[in-house]
Formats: sequence, structure tokens, C-alpha cells
Amino acid sequence: MAFSDISFKNKILLLLIGPLLGFIWLSGSTIKQHYFMNTEMAKLSQLTQLSIVYSELVHQLHIERGTTAAFIGSNGESFSQRLKKTIPSLELPNEQAHLAASLQSLAHQFKV
Repeated sequence: MAFSDISFKNKILLLLIGPLLGFIWLSGSTIKQHYFMNTEMAKLSQLTQLSIVYSELVHQLHIERGTTAAFIGSNGESFSQRLKKTIPSLELPNEQAHLAASLQSLAHQFKV
């Protein structure tokens, strides 16, 4: 069977199959790439939310550290009232529960 024996309709179909398969392959790879990018963005969003929690914790620890250093530097004569107000703000059970839940979520997500 020679190429000239094939009908015109089948020749057109043979010419269209190559570009059509290429289009399907490129579309599939683009969809796959966007799916993985979407997954990574979701993980990044969770990590960003966790970094906000950590940032607030670090800020509170710096305040407590500075107040404690001032209290010790004054030999306990000043900053005692401020120190009493600072330490309980680090011990809020709501913040600790939120931090623990965030860490558990990350550990489960990244299978740590």
C-alpha cells in the first residue's frame, strides 16, 4: 500500500494526528504543572500563617527578655510590676493551643 493509495480524507486525518497529540501532551503537562504549583502555594500559605504566629511569639519573648534584663539590672528595684504583666502574656493557653495545632498540622503535612 503506497501513500497515493490512501484516500484524501485519511491523509488529512494522518496530518492532523501529530499536532493534535502534541497539543494534548502539552495541555496535560501544563495542567500537571499548575496542579503542583497550586499544591505548593497551599503549603506556602500554611507556612506563612505559622510564621505570623512565630513572629508574635518571638516578639513577646523579646519583650519579656528586655523587661527581665532591666529588672535584674536594677537589682529588683524597678520593673517588677511590668515584669509581672509581661510573663502572663506568654502563658495564654489559647496561643499555646494554636501553636501546638499549627506544629501538628505541619508535622502531619510534611510527615516529620
